[in-house]
Amino acid sequence: MKSKKIIFLLVLCLLLGACQKNIANENKNNTDKTAVGENKIKAVWINYSELDEIIKSSENTAELTQNINKAVLNCKNLGLNRIIVHSRAFADAYYASSVFPEADSLKDKIKADGNFDPLKIFCETAHENGIKVDSWINPYRVSYSSDVNALPENSAVKKMITENGGKDVTVTDGGIFFNPASLKAQKLILDGVREILQNYDVDGIHIDDYFYPTTDESFDKASYDDYVKAKGKLKLDDWRRENVNNLVSQLYSAVKSQNSELMFSISPCGDIDKNYYDYFADVELWCSQKGYADCIIVQAYYGFENEKLPFEEVVGDWEKLAKNGNIELCFGLACYKSGSEDSFAGRGINEWKDNDNIISRQIAFLNGTDNCSGVCLYSYSSLFAKNRNIGDNELKNIENVL
Repeated sequence: MKSKKIIFLLVLCLLLGACQKNIANENKNNTDKTAVGENKIKAVWINYSELDEIIKSSENTAELTQNINKAVLNCKNLGLNRIIVHSRAFADAYYASSVFPEADSLKDKIKADGNFDPLKIFCETAHENGIKVDSWINPYRVSYSSDVNALPENSAVKKMITENGGKDVTVTDGGIFFNPASLKAQKLILDGVREILQNYDVDGIHIDDYFYPTTDESFDKASYDDYVKAKGKLKLDDWRRENVNNLVSQLYSAVKSQNSELMFSISPCGDIDKNYYDYFADVELWCSQKGYADCIIVQAYYGFENEKLPFEEVVGDWEKLAKNGNIELCFGLACYKSGSEDSFAGRGINEWKDNDNIISRQIAFLNGTDNCSGVCLYSYSSLFAKNRNIGDNELKNIENVL
């Protein structure tokens, strides 16, 4: 009888221990979920044309600081906690650089006053207001113009075009682009990023969807022919994806070598197949394996009624890619479409005109998903310019759901 009582007590202790462990795990999970919610990314893109407006309206460093402070406070008052600001839109720099020439709007002003530095002031002002700043570059884009003579004389790109048989930079009808296969071009891009990381108090580096500008085989034929002659086995499309993967992984390593806490994010287009087959961006790899990105910010620029790519389905497809949790998954939202006709949406062509609450509804929908780490709004002027796309009611709705 005594032995039975002992066994009973042992079993009871084990059961109580298991219950306590389950309760502890549940409490931990609840704490983790709360922490994730509190740390959601609430970002906005400030693109180069918007930055140009800030620069052009600033006669001196004091005015530049004042104008940037106004932009930062607009973001803060809306509830945003991250600003992604263009630092290199083409082969140029919106900061003091020894790698790339200054952007046109910045050129004379930064020469007259070395403190006239938008990236530096954005970092300082945003951090004073508890907002993080990511430096946004377009890695491969040099110019929308095909006119090589229009490039600045001090641009390294101009020299690269005439060297190495023209294999480092490609001039097309749609503009001038670095060749993703070129090791020299990759080094220049990486040098530019390292310069930002070393000289500016940024919280991360961000790149967007300008990868291969064309599927035309002539774009990099000479480089691919060299690869085949050297016994390379990959087909053209896979070779191109590998070129992009190499740069992306090197950018990630450069960021982490500077500071492991900094974020490296990529903003691919929302169409997964288009990324893979047209831009040669292997987004599935980036989402599923470590070493490529900390965060993917999908350009989910579609309405709920988009005929080919309805918003909710796009979100679901990307969540499947990121299901193993190796990266944070955020969604970019098309504030610029508010009040406008959506020409490529099929039956949903008038959705953005007929409804003034799409963005706030999309944020509310994302808040209810399990794997969304935040949102990024495109772009600043659509929210805050005098001729903004977003109306007062929708702006208030956005503030309420952020």
